[in-house]
Amino acid sequence: LALEPLSTCEDRNLLGGQVALYLRDYALAQDLLLSSARPIAALEMRCSLREWDKAMRLAETLAPAQTPHICLQYAEQLQSQGEYEPALERYEQALQDRFTSAGRAVEVELPEEHR
Repeated sequence: LALEPLSTCEDRNLLGGQVALYLRDYALAQDLLLSSARPIAALEMRCSLREWDKAMRLAETLAPAQTPHICLQYAEQLQSQGEYEPALERYEQALQDRFTSAGRAVEVELPEEHR
């Protein structure tokens, strides 16, 4: 029943990635999702799993503009675990409106409430 929505999926890599995700084989799921027509699904998976380091590495190439948001989520998790120094580093990283991703400069338009 949980796989029923996937029954109409024509992308074998996307389908295989979803099945691997259900089977908790996250490395295989990531590989398949990255090879699919929707590679951003690999980033979404890592964010859902709260695997922030892996999500940030994926965001560098797949969606650099999402890096600040991922940094904020990571910082909140670190702070809730009492890891204040690394949390502060991630908060500061999230506030940068310019950073380097995959060897190129990326500018991010920060919402007013985050400036």
